[in-house]
Amino acid sequence: MEYQKSKHISNLIQKLGKRDERVDAFIKLCKTRCVEAKKHLIETLNKMSWEEALSVSEYLAYFNKEIILDLRNLTENSERPSVYTSAIKALGFTKSEAGFKFLFPMLINKEKKILSNPLTFGETIDALVRCGKGHLNELIQLLNSSDWLVRSGGVYACGRIAADSEFDQTQISQLKNKIRLIAKKDRSTKVQILARIALSWITGEQEVVDTYEKAMRIVEGVIQGLVKVYDLSLKYRKTLEQIFRDLGYSQMPERNEYGNWNIENQPYRYPITLAIEEDTKTGEGYLNIYTRVYELPDKNILAFYRRLLEWNEYFSTTTAKIFVSNYWAYISEVRKLDSLNVEETVNAIQRLVELANEFYDSLANEFGN
Repeated sequence: MEYQKSKHISNLIQKLGKRDERVDAFIKLCKTRCVEAKKHLIETLNKMSWEEALSVSEYLAYFNKEIILDLRNLTENSERPSVYTSAIKALGFTKSEAGFKFLFPMLINKEKKILSNPLTFGETIDALVRCGKGHLNELIQLLNSSDWLVRSGGVYACGRIAADSEFDQTQISQLKNKIRLIAKKDRSTKVQILARIALSWITGEQEVVDTYEKAMRIVEGVIQGLVKVYDLSLKYRKTLEQIFRDLGYSQMPERNEYGNWNIENQPYRYPITLAIEEDTKTGEGYLNIYTRVYELPDKNILAFYRRLLEWNEYFSTTTAKIFVSNYWAYISEVRKLDSLNVEETVNAIQRLVELANEFYDSLANEFGN
């Protein structure tokens, strides 16, 4: 049996030298956990392409503690980005304390090797998330970095770990407050947007995104959408300004952290929000007027949803509708921007306030205040 195992490992080592077989052989050899094979695996990793190296690197974690020193040496000494990036990825998959303690200072010190390549940076952040479940307090330090890229990595890592792990509620509350502040005031628009996304993970409003690269692709998409919405806001600015004047404002209020406007001078318990939106299929612009009405109850949830359906039927004679988002029932009205009329829009906002009050009173009587 021992002879057969040794022969199997020898065959796999030989296949590492064959370009068309080395990826499969690399993975199988890692799974044997044969310590003597490590040097052959490291030599092969140095010869692989970017795609090959990244596809096999996580399997090096099969060696657990026995491979960490080798991976550290590769990260520090290799001049090939594909090699040290793959070593960083492998360190992440060890999910080890040693992996975190090695990688974290590289970000704190803003090492050029890490920050100069987007792929390397992304793999480093993902590795810290895998190794850093017990290190939330250290990762929070990244939020104070002078480098926007490091701050973005910190926001992503903190959001991921806080969403996936159990922490003291006081600690989570402090983290949310810090990320909210970043979402409002960070110098980088990308970091602001990523902070809003991270908050939605921590509160459970959205599912987490499993890599930093995917999260940043979402951020880029949001920015493109914001540019279009900003263009629409400029195009219809005079109309919007007149709407606010008719509602009693001397000038348009500042946008909130989501780029929308809140109307807070109406006789209603929550702000009325005005949001410019675009239909991605038709390119048409809309003004979405909405407000929260009632938080979803802990009990009688089916009865609550039935009541929402009944209210939607009641509203069917109007342009208002009910929807649920983030554990709240909302009421909204949507109007086309290209046919936006100031008087009709002001009347629609005031009517929405009346409906929201009526809707709230009805739900509070039935489901408790």
